[in-house]
Parts: sequence; C-alpha cells; structure tokens
Amino acid sequence: MQFTVAYNQVCVYGWQHREKNGVRLHHATYYETKSLCPGLASDLLIQARVKATETLRSAFTWKARKEASYPKKVAKA
Repeated sequence: MQFTVAYNQVCVYGWQHREKNGVRLHHATYYETKSLCPGLASDLLIQARVKATETLRSAFTWKARKEASYPKKVAKA
C-alpha cells in the first residue's frame, strides 16, 4: 500500500512539473514521500521513484507522439 502511495506521489509531481529525469524527481520528492510513507524502507521508496520515472517517460513519449500525429489525422479527414 505505501509503495503505491509513494509511486503515485512521484507520478503526480512528475506529471504536474513535466519532469521525467530520475535524479531531479528524487531531489524534488524524496523527503515529502518519505514523510507520507514512514513505514517504507528507503530502498523501496527509491524503487517506487524508479518505477514512476519509467512510467512518466513512457507517458510523455506517448503524449508527444499522439500530439504530433493529431494534425496529420485532422488534415487527412
């Protein structure tokens, strides 16, 4: 449960700030996430951030591709 909370916290921060760099996400979210999930070991907290970073990279890539292809679909119609 706390792993999911930590993961979601990092995802929300990354999406709102358009950040997908793992080091920057770590510096921006570690202490706040640690205070939200006091029972979570530091290693698991870092693993949650790593998973969130992978998710954010994938989401930003998907979003960029869809936005890039949207004008083409409009012109085609």
